[in-house]
Amino acid sequence: MRIVTSHPLASDAVCAVGEEPLVVIGDREDDPSHLFARVSGVARLSDGSVAVADRTVGEVRIFNHTGEHLRSVGGFGDGPGEFRRPQYIWVRPGDTLWVGDYRPWRYNVFAADGQWSRAVQLDPTYLNPSRGGGVLSGGALIASRRTRVSQSFDDSEYRLTTIVRWDAGDRSVRGSDVDAYRDEVRAQQAERLDPLYVNPRRPAADMFPAFQSVLMGNAGHLFVFPYRRPGQPAAGAMVFAPTGEFLCHLQPKPGFSVWEANSGTPRLRG
Repeated sequence: MRIVTSHPLASDAVCAVGEEPLVVIGDREDDPSHLFARVSGVARLSDGSVAVADRTVGEVRIFNHTGEHLRSVGGFGDGPGEFRRPQYIWVRPGDTLWVGDYRPWRYNVFAADGQWSRAVQLDPTYLNPSRGGGVLSGGALIASRRTRVSQSFDDSEYRLTTIVRWDAGDRSVRGSDVDAYRDEVRAQQAERLDPLYVNPRRPAADMFPAFQSVLMGNAGHLFVFPYRRPGQPAAGAMVFAPTGEFLCHLQPKPGFSVWEANSGTPRLRG
């Protein structure tokens, strides 16, 4: 097992998202396939095409590398290949699409040509989205509470190999942080303010978490999103190499969120 320690706060190495997008989807108002209500999943296939899940209309649309609509799969319902609410997409070997759906949480599996293959549901039934997991290339399903594999695996395949550590700086909660949090709640809730969230007697933690989310790129790069202090803007992400060493600070792009990272380069959604 390797333990790799880095000091991102002492580094001024910066990486940024390019100004020009490689492909644009959703900009053609005269084409119904480009109109989205609520995007709930984005994934890139091996040929450069992009799969987008819209949970409001209950379908997954696939576009080629130039943004042309190729096909749509799904639709609302409980039948084969249909969704109650599609959410999250994983592309596995052979461009097989695993699309999450709930409630209860299950996966609809589609072949590369859009043909529905099967549905996979956790046992025992799990109601909520598997936010803390996904689908591994070997066929294992990772859920927040349980793991179910579709075939037998050797335990040695999942041994801990690397621990990535870094200096996160001072994470202590100050009085100004608590005040900033209350100001944000007041601004967000406006007329429907819940007094519980701004009550001075409500206890506050002594320490902020070091990070709020982690994304692993398809090439093994690690994108760590630091925990945002109340009143402060989002800090982008710290990018670590597959071997664990710190590479650069990814500058945030206003109005975009990261869905997937391919070969160390993040792909964003507006």
